[in-house]
Amino acid sequence: MATGLSRHRHGGLAALALWLLAALLTVQAATPARQLAFRRDGLTLHYRLQPPPALAAGAIQSFSLTLPAQTLLGTFRPWKPDAARRILYTRVLQAASQQWPDARLRVEPGGDWPIAIHTGDAKQLPEIRAWLDQQMQQELATLLKESYLQRASGPWGENGIRPDYARLIEESSSELGDVAEALLQLAGGEQADPRTRLQWLLLFVQTIPYQTLQSRDGLRGSGFLLPRQVLLENRGDCDSKSALLASLWRYLQPDIPSRMVLVPEHALLALALPAAPGEETLTVDGQPWLLVEPTGPAVLPVGQLGEESRLYIRTGRVQTVPTQPTDTNSMPSK
Repeated sequence: MATGLSRHRHGGLAALALWLLAALLTVQAATPARQLAFRRDGLTLHYRLQPPPALAAGAIQSFSLTLPAQTLLGTFRPWKPDAARRILYTRVLQAASQQWPDARLRVEPGGDWPIAIHTGDAKQLPEIRAWLDQQMQQELATLLKESYLQRASGPWGENGIRPDYARLIEESSSELGDVAEALLQLAGGEQADPRTRLQWLLLFVQTIPYQTLQSRDGLRGSGFLLPRQVLLENRGDCDSKSALLASLWRYLQPDIPSRMVLVPEHALLALALPAAPGEETLTVDGQPWLLVEPTGPAVLPVGQLGEESRLYIRTGRVQTVPTQPTDTNSMPSK
């Protein structure tokens, strides 16, 4: 009896071991694509990436990217209304002292910070007020341009300040050329077709850890990281990661345009690439553009969207913004 029980127990343990091994292999085979490791050494970034089985048979990729030492963009700073108002009034009053030397203008804090005008010639008042309105608009436009921001109106009636995506992507693209070239090698080098390039770029951006960046308005004016910052900090939110993907794509495929796609509280990217059957598209200028979700953490293949994005796209709650500068300063279109 003892021997029989021992054999039964051993047989059960062997079966259990085989089951655990099979389960382990199944879990390993189903391991989702993700960033396995990240290390920053100055401006050199080291990665270990687990791609999905469809790319490189799921083999782990280890690679390094080096950012340029110099950048024209610096660090993106969010729009802060009170600080911006102080800058604007200071500049307007300096200009007014030159334009109207015989008048005295000063800011009266409180409310909308109105400018009080004191002049010995009452007939000048309408002219000075008109000049002030025009000068304020000019100074605001200058300040926004200096800050890589723009005024924007959303399709849902909201107004605000948001990053000038086109300028930021244009300048980031030229600075991140070496990064794009290094990532191109993952896709197979120069012989890789545009869709293969997109698959690898999308995978890389999706696996950068997602982190919400606070935005005080619906136009993301205070929640954004530059593409370079996303890489350095290894984090980003929806429009930050979409801008990074657009920058890398623009360097590798300048002949195939892309657009930022804005839906309520989210951003994704559309590209002028043909879609395969079943893939999600958005009609832009009468043509279907292929959609991708750069945000993560879900690693969605090219042409597949999250449920909320799909709902917004299909119900028309969407706005697109060019990722290259235009004569209208990157203003959006529905």
